[in-house]
Amino acid sequence: FNTDAIKRVMVSKGGFGAQYGDRLSSVIAVTELDGNRKKFEADVNISLIAASATVQMPVWSFGSIAGSFRRTYIDQTYAKFIKGIPNYYFDDGNLTGKFQLDDRDNLTLNYFGSEDNLNYQFDTSSPNSPEVLYNWWNSFASAKWDHIFGNKVLSDFLVSYSGFVSNFGIKNLVALTERNTISNYTAKESLRYYASNETTLRFGAAYQRTGVTYDLGTSDGEIDLDIPTHKVTAYAIASWHPDPLWEIEAGLRFEQFRSSATFTHLDPRFSVKYRLTQTSSLKFATGVYHQYMD
Repeated sequence: FNTDAIKRVMVSKGGFGAQYGDRLSSVIAVTELDGNRKKFEADVNISLIAASATVQMPVWSFGSIAGSFRRTYIDQTYAKFIKGIPNYYFDDGNLTGKFQLDDRDNLTLNYFGSEDNLNYQFDTSSPNSPEVLYNWWNSFASAKWDHIFGNKVLSDFLVSYSGFVSNFGIKNLVALTERNTISNYTAKESLRYYASNETTLRFGAAYQRTGVTYDLGTSDGEIDLDIPTHKVTAYAIASWHPDPLWEIEAGLRFEQFRSSATFTHLDPRFSVKYRLTQTSSLKFATGVYHQYMD
């Protein structure tokens, strides 16, 4: 992660609620920077191996934009003077826009992209020396609309795309090329109902389509795979806070995963948390969890 573009990271090492699925062990939830709505702000960092820049700025009176970019430059420094260091670099960028449309509606736009490139030649003095070429890209884009219904109901509607592409090849040794792609399209709706000061109800539903392709080419032939998957999920959660120290939560998650076969599950979840101090707590959690091989 580019820490310059992150506002908060939440790590749940187990016993997470029904809003999270397709995981057996842990969940990491990353919240990006909101952006400075009052003034322009910039931060630049330079080290021996990388440089980064982060910019935040208001958008008139109703929004903000935050962006961050990094790049390593080992390929332009150490790799040119020290023998044996591979020609490698990566770069990534984040862009977030948050806009208050009116008193009840907010729009958040996100984009993330990264690229890694590796070019390693075993003997740089010989043009016919074996050479390994490997590069891969990650990308993510989303749009989220928040709406407040009355004084007790909050709605979040999200559409997103994420993708991964990798290319691998070997030159001057064997005839080998490999290409792998993963794409995911998601639409998700979440509702939060504040029934009272002590009780909150949450509901949600989502649809995901994931496509996986794999192409392998050798001197002996080719392998081509194309695997689409579909997943429908829904959940309901009830949270009760009898006092500031106790939190009791019960939930139920529905999942249906379709690929070459169809799997349908109902996963109950339950947890009790007691706050010891401002920074520590005790938690008991149990539930049923499933993870699918997309």
